[in-house]
Amino acid sequence: MKVKVVLPFLKENESDFKVHCGRGSTDTFLPLRLFLQDQSKFKIWQEEHTQKNFQRKYILSLIYWHKDEWIFAGIYESISVKETPNGPSKYRYETKLLDVGTDLIGKMIIGFKKDFRAL
Repeated sequence: MKVKVVLPFLKENESDFKVHCGRGSTDTFLPLRLFLQDQSKFKIWQEEHTQKNFQRKYILSLIYWHKDEWIFAGIYESISVKETPNGPSKYRYETKLLDVGTDLIGKMIIGFKKDFRAL
């Protein structure tokens, strides 16, 4: 079943979405561990970037689980972005978790073959 069938909001707002595949650069499972510890820690991790990655209104947030399998971590609205002068992250986003599909967060596995860096 396609995720757009389960979450019609994705189909209705298709052109306004960025898919974020959470996978640590040096520690593949860092996003998953943060998510399991406390979803707010994952949110903070997701909001820090070296590039302007969230240039769309909504973010479909996924976390690496296994090869070609991703855990649904929610749908976020990208509120704003600020450039940070110091630290490893160059940009800090402010995002808000939407009420769409919250009952599926951490419970739905999405099959997605990601063989590229950005989407």
